[in-house]
Amino acid sequence: MVGNIPNFVSLDVVRCFLLLKSVQSRAALMERLGLGEGTVRSILNILKDNSITASTKKGHFLDEEGIKMHSKIMEIISAPQVIEYARFYPYKKKSGIVVKKWDELVKINANLRDTALKWGAEGAMIFAFDKKLYIPGLNDDFSDLESKFELPEKCFVVIGFSNTARDAENGALAVALEMNSELKQLFSRLC
Repeated sequence: MVGNIPNFVSLDVVRCFLLLKSVQSRAALMERLGLGEGTVRSILNILKDNSITASTKKGHFLDEEGIKMHSKIMEIISAPQVIEYARFYPYKKKSGIVVKKWDELVKINANLRDTALKWGAEGAMIFAFDKKLYIPGLNDDFSDLESKFELPEKCFVVIGFSNTARDAENGALAVALEMNSELKQLFSRLC
C-alpha cells in the first residue's frame, strides 16, 4: 500500500518557517500558505523534527535554534511580501523579496527567471538597487516600486508572479536561493 503523496514542496516548508517569527496558529498558517490542514500539520512536524520550532496551545513558534537560523536568513534576504503593483502583470499575484547578500559570481539572466518557472511561478522580475531601483539594461523609472520595500544600498529585489500567491512566493524564494549559496545551505536544513 502506498502512502499519501505530499501536497507541498520544499519551498513551502521554508515559507512556513519564515512565518514563525511570531506565534502562529495552524489556521493562520493554512490561510497564509494557501495549504490544507493536513499539509500544514506535516510541514510543522518536519520543522519540529529539525529541532527549530516548538508549539503550545497558543500556536507554533521558533525555538532558540530556529530564532538564530531565522536571524541569519534575514541578514541575507527579507521575508517574502505580497506586492500590489499594477504596472506589470496587473492580474497576477506577486511576491517580492529583497536579496541583501549574493554570491559574487551570480549572473542576472534568464536562467534565474527559469528557476522561478521550475517552482511554479509564471515568471520573475529581478531589479537591482543602487541609489535607485532599476532593471539592468533598461532605463525605466521604478521609484513607485521602491516605496514597497526597505532597500539597503546595493541589493536586488526579486518579484515572482503567478496566478496564485503560493507559486509567486515560491518562485521568488527559488531565485533568492540561487543567488546566495549560504542561503541555499541554510534552507537545505529545513527540507
